[in-house]
This record gives sequence, C-alpha cells and structure tokens, in this order.
Amino acid sequence: MFLRIFLKEWRENILLFGLAILFMIALVMLSLTNQRELTLNFSGMFLLLFLPFAALLIGSGGFYSEFKDNAWIYLFSRPIKKEILWLFKYVSLLSILAVIFGLFFLVRQFLPGL
Repeated sequence: MFLRIFLKEWRENILLFGLAILFMIALVMLSLTNQRELTLNFSGMFLLLFLPFAALLIGSGGFYSEFKDNAWIYLFSRPIKKEILWLFKYVSLLSILAVIFGLFFLVRQFLPGL
C-alpha cells in the first residue's frame, strides 16, 4: 500500500518534475554558452521562484487529490494508524522535492560556473 501511495504521488507530479528537468537543461545550455549573467539570473530564478512555487503546488495538490477522490475513506479504513499514513504521504511528497534539489546541486557540482 505504501508503494502504491509513493508511486501515485510521483505520477501526479510528473509534469512538475519534467518542468524542473527542463529548467536544469536550460541552465546547462546557458552555462555551456558562457553567458554568465543570464546563467546567474536563471539559476536565481530557479531557486527563488520555481522551487518555492513547486513546493506549494506539491504540498497543496498532494493532499487535495485525496479529499477530492474521497480516497481518505479507503485509506483510513486500513489497519494502519492515521499518523503513519499522513507521515508516509508527507515523505513521499517530500521525496519529489528532494530529488529536484539533488539534481540541481548535482548540476552545480559538474558546472562550477553555475
């Protein structure tokens, strides 16, 4: 059941994850063309605008989908404590942001000009 919840969250947020990948590809391309000022502005925009907005979308959309589909009735009927269910749902949503952060810092490691 926990694996299904984890995969469901990733499936629901795959477009946002894809947008983050596109941002990172654009950062790599800008960094390789030696446009220093544009690269710094774009990376700042990614860190200061995109990541908080993505966190807001992931957090609100993750719990809204359960209420919209009335999936909480099914989930709470399982023989699992509600706290563990909420915690696992939160961890699965947080893993999406952790992967986006990790990819960004991995790109920064390989491109020191960024």
